[in-house]
Amino acid sequence: IPTVDNWRGKWPDKIWMHIDHWDYNPIARKYAWKDVDYTRKLYYHFGSPALGDYDSNLAIEVGAARWKGYNVDIDALKQLRADAITNLEETRKIFNFNSTAACRKYMYDVLDETERLVMQVGDKITTKGVILEEISKWKVESVCEHCMGQGEDDDGKSCKHCEDGLVQTDEIHKAAVRATQILDARHAQKEIELYDKLIFAGRFHASFKVIGTLSSRMAGGDGLNPQGIKRTKEVRRKFPLAFDPMILDGGDFSGFEVCLADAVYGDPILHEDLLSGKKIHGLFGQYLFPELSYDALLATEGLPGDQDKYGRSKNGVFCLLYMGEAYSLHNRVGIPESVAEEAYQKFIKRYKVFGEKRKKYAHMFCSMKQQGGIGTKITWEDPHDYIESIFGFRRYFTLENQICKALFELAQKPPKHWTNLDFKVVRRDREQTAKGATQSALYAAAFGLQAANMRAAGNHVIQSSGGQITKMLQERIWQLQPWGINPWLVQPLNIHDEIQNPRLPEARIQVREIVEGFVSEFREKIPLLKIEWKEGMETWADK
Repeated sequence: IPTVDNWRGKWPDKIWMHIDHWDYNPIARKYAWKDVDYTRKLYYHFGSPALGDYDSNLAIEVGAARWKGYNVDIDALKQLRADAITNLEETRKIFNFNSTAACRKYMYDVLDETERLVMQVGDKITTKGVILEEISKWKVESVCEHCMGQGEDDDGKSCKHCEDGLVQTDEIHKAAVRATQILDARHAQKEIELYDKLIFAGRFHASFKVIGTLSSRMAGGDGLNPQGIKRTKEVRRKFPLAFDPMILDGGDFSGFEVCLADAVYGDPILHEDLLSGKKIHGLFGQYLFPELSYDALLATEGLPGDQDKYGRSKNGVFCLLYMGEAYSLHNRVGIPESVAEEAYQKFIKRYKVFGEKRKKYAHMFCSMKQQGGIGTKITWEDPHDYIESIFGFRRYFTLENQICKALFELAQKPPKHWTNLDFKVVRRDREQTAKGATQSALYAAAFGLQAANMRAAGNHVIQSSGGQITKMLQERIWQLQPWGINPWLVQPLNIHDEIQNPRLPEARIQVREIVEGFVSEFREKIPLLKIEWKEGMETWADK
């Protein structure tokens, strides 16, 4: 136990250095004074905005909650850590997952020459996570029995049952197994690092950046990202979060993205379907897997791997909500591209308003167009500068638009000395001059950035709205906490679309009234808004 002579490096041992610093260093005092002065001048510069906004209040809450920390089961975390180390040691007996060269060889041994190209980026072979994630989804392919591997039916149309004559089976590709092993090993290392920090600290000092993201959602920070903690019940059961005598309440918004899409797009048919009692994932799944009825598709939920066609349909719906199209559906759901295209067209045909608004968001940031198709003249039209969430938070594209225009103008009017480059290059299936190839590359870069802007704009209206409303509820709960030096009454924690809230027993009714009143109030903007709020949970896993 620390005594007056043994503070073990805590603040009483350090306070004298601070006193000396500020007492004898006039430059430091002037620098600190300017911090306050400049902050006040910025406040006036921006028109003296009203105080007490939810981001400012949450900055106080997040800092205070991090200082206190949240309860964790240290003994259980030690066991998780030991299990993770055991798993790593078993993997290390097979191959050295810490060596890039060893991982590359481990993958190459089960890939043919064509398949290896997926690991090639430029002139380098990479085992980056994004590449391995893609390979981990691979299945063994077989020749399509309907078209006998031709990729076309008897009428010369693309076969609906395959992709270029090949059909994915339920058998996992050997490369997918190995990619998963590498990814699991890397994730296990990160888990061990997290457990080490929690065990050392003895509690969960959750760190967040309240503002700064382009969507206004909170982000983890300071080397301990709370949003990166595994969602599995096995892990979250080790987080009681509430210290005695506090009790844990919490919950997350039900069907959050779909509810937000209903509010953002305002499609009457979509709204009607969502109120029908049927699940939108099941309805869309019938387009993706036309051989299954609605009930048969729902019955696949929870089946292992790709047999869970309901889960795959759910991924497909999220893909569409976040500006994905047929190619994205093909990758995310694992269906032939022709089937994905037909499903996409059926979806936007049924939900016409949804489809029209998607086009509107895309058109707002579509600055370059080729009206006559590939190879025709490219024209420029100034795009919008920003897009807003339903609560008015703006995501600006000023810099991206400027880069797009600079690339476009350089491609339109290249420097004269480029004309002197008289050698030829081959791009795709045609030969071009060096100047023409460079222009094509510039256009490709501009179109790539433009496509990213269009996707980000469409994503913003849902992601930002969801991030804001979650923060608003967190701040409403925090308002119960008395100002000044007081016992903790509530300690809300925001993880993605959920709120966890340790609170004293006497605050139960107040917290519930705030949650219920909040949902009722915001149904004016989000008609289908719901939250599954639970009281008296033992751990984070019970939500």
